[in-house]
Amino acid sequence: MEEKKENISLLQSRGWSEFQRNVLKKDVFRISAGTLEGIVLKSPIGGGQYYAYAPYGPAGRYDAQSIASFVDEVRSRDELKRAFFLRIEPFREYSEEISSALLSSRFRRVSCVQPEETALIDLREEEGKLLSNMEHDTRYAIRTAERRGVNVRSHEGSDVDAGIFSEFWKLFSETNERHALRAYGKEYYEGLLSLGDDCRAKLYFADVEGRVVAAAIIVFFNNRATYLYAASRRGFGRYNAPTYLLWNAIRDAKRSGFSTFDLWGVSSTNKKWEGVTAFKKSFGGSLVRYQGTWDYVFSRPKYLAYRILKKIA
Repeated sequence: MEEKKENISLLQSRGWSEFQRNVLKKDVFRISAGTLEGIVLKSPIGGGQYYAYAPYGPAGRYDAQSIASFVDEVRSRDELKRAFFLRIEPFREYSEEISSALLSSRFRRVSCVQPEETALIDLREEEGKLLSNMEHDTRYAIRTAERRGVNVRSHEGSDVDAGIFSEFWKLFSETNERHALRAYGKEYYEGLLSLGDDCRAKLYFADVEGRVVAAAIIVFFNNRATYLYAASRRGFGRYNAPTYLLWNAIRDAKRSGFSTFDLWGVSSTNKKWEGVTAFKKSFGGSLVRYQGTWDYVFSRPKYLAYRILKKIA
């Protein structure tokens, strides 16, 4: 199957598949049927029950025949035969055509797991144009950070030793606690920073007078750099370190030959995301809405029980 690179998510990469298998101990399968191909995870919910999940996948052309073939292939796998539903997330810009094909194939749309909307920056523009596309306050924040001596550094691969990771983990934990955010365990982020094969991760720090005040993890796959996780320290707002860090990451990705910078998740409807959305939109990217999350039910009684329990939890 051939697919445009921009239509394949990092969550469908070989590197991410190995991360799921080796670090998160997930059962991972690559399934190909018709024009569709993707990585499918066996997602347990307890009590020996599980569903099949293709995060931001599968990739390919969504016609009725291929959709039906993909469903049948999942159901025919011995390792997935007890899955009570299949969840997919086409990594494609929203279209009525794909929605109609999924609805006619007995898929139902549900609340999104991965972000439904994002902002994409076209790195093929000149650096001056990238800056001029930003909001005035964002450009001002970048200049202010430079004047106030914010320093940005990056680490990747074997350079991310225990000491470097400890710097990130302390700041990241503080940020999540401050904003009451849920996060994965420490091993998740350690594994993420060790991504290999067809994708890699890079850890950025912004320092003020030798002290880490902001951090971010950027993942690189195909032609896209993705701003996946970030953290910042309270009390250093006047330095605009998160803004300056992100600008340096964008510039780094451009100079390394990537064509798209993905700000990974904005929302035009979720009020809880207003601050994050405003920050990301201020960098001038184009807003993109994906196709969303869709379920195909194999066992209706189990699926209804699962949905009820999810609402209660």
